[in-house]
Parts: sequence; structure tokens; C-alpha cells
Amino acid sequence: MEPLAKTGLSRLKGAPLPWLLIYDNVHEPGLLTDWWPPSGVHVLITTHWSDWHGVAGRVDLEVFSPEISQDYLLKRANSKDKLGAARLAATLEFLPLALDQAGALCKRTGLSFDDYGRRISELIRVKPAGSSYPQSVFGTFNIAIDDAAANCPDAERLLGLLAFLAPDIPLSIIGSAAMDIVDRTRAVEALNAVSLVAIRDTHVRVHRLVQEVMRQRVQENGRFSSVADQHLRDAQKRARGKGNSLQSGMGERVMGRIL
Repeated sequence: MEPLAKTGLSRLKGAPLPWLLIYDNVHEPGLLTDWWPPSGVHVLITTHWSDWHGVAGRVDLEVFSPEISQDYLLKRANSKDKLGAARLAATLEFLPLALDQAGALCKRTGLSFDDYGRRISELIRVKPAGSSYPQSVFGTFNIAIDDAAANCPDAERLLGLLAFLAPDIPLSIIGSAAMDIVDRTRAVEALNAVSLVAIRDTHVRVHRLVQEVMRQRVQENGRFSSVADQHLRDAQKRARGKGNSLQSGMGERVMGRIL
């Protein structure tokens, strides 16, 4: 296939009409080194990789707005429950994949938006029949966490801590007692590479559904860790001092998977 693909690229040179070449789900820029088309060909790249400086212009695809999310759920589920749609959209934090799968499941099963919201930790594991996306919401984030951990084992450890904190925190809350700054930097880079976190200046943001998936991974490991619990208690003290917060009910649910 590679020789045929290279031949196809060469034939684009001097084509009478403009071409748009799409590279889908590119893991990192280096993979395209030998695959740039001749000049005059437009290129669109879809990717989780966040840093394309000097390679391509970047257009971030953000979550839907609250209004669009509500409207999308109503149409996807063929429902008229505007208030329920607004509540579920907010619970899903306006993530398009989650909205699509929730709407599809509600339509196919007669499940109400509020019932879905109450069982969200379980239902994000369900991929609706006929869904065009290959994985459930849980499966999608679970694979991304596996990829980040394969690249940097400390990435899962850091995300295990972030899963019990508020969605948007300063990185300084994760002190050296929990993770050395060099290890933390590598972990953040690995998580950012697969879009599990977003970096804004010195703050890190984690989508609430990513947090939910990571908390389930921690709990499923089944081993309690007093060391991890102490790290979170230390982070809680720093968070209170900086006006941030931890999620309530963290307690004894912290397991050894984050070590």
C-alpha cells in the first residue's frame, strides 16, 4: 500500500483542480514527515496531539454550548423534555460524543434524561447499538488513559490524583510529596498528548467524564492506599489555601492504582 500511496501523492503535483487531503487521527507530527503532498494541495489533519507549532495551524474543537447541547439532545432522542435535556447536557459537560450516545440510548430505550443522569457512571459504559463511533464514552477515555500510561507510567498516577480534585486547578497543588516536578511535567505532557487534560497557563483542566472514568479505574483496582490518600489530603490543604476545592466524598475510595 505504501508505494501506491506515494504514487498517488506524486500525481497530485500540478493537478488542474485543487485537492484537499485529509489525515485522520494522526498521533504526532513526526508520522507525517514522509507524507506531505506537493505544494498547492490543502491538508486537513485530525488529531489529539496539541502542539503543531511550525507544522500546521491549529483549530481547537471545543465542547458544544449549553444551548446547542440541549437542542442536540432533544433532536437525537426525539424528546420534548427541555429541562431534562438541559440538566443532562450540563451533567455530561456538553461533550459531543457523550451527548450523541446518551441521546441515542434514550431514544432506543425510552430512558428519560433524568434517569440517564442518575445512572451516568454505569451508562457511559454502554455503546448504543448502531453507533458510528467504535467505543462507548468510557471505552474511549479508557483507551486514551492506557495510551498515556504506556508512554509515561506516571501519567495514570497523576490522573488518579486529578480525578478527585476540582476539574480546574493550579498544577502547584500537586506538590513534590505527591510527585516530583520533573515526573509531573512528563506526566502532564503524556496526558495532554491524548487530550485527557487541557493546559491553561499554570492550570490544568480535566473534563468531568474523564475524572469519572479514572475514578472507576482507581476503584476497580481494589487496593486501598494510605499513601495516595495522604497525597490527596495534602493537595486538599493546598487547595483550600488557594481558594480551590476537592470533590466531596473522596474519603476512603482512593485505591492503589494511582501509585
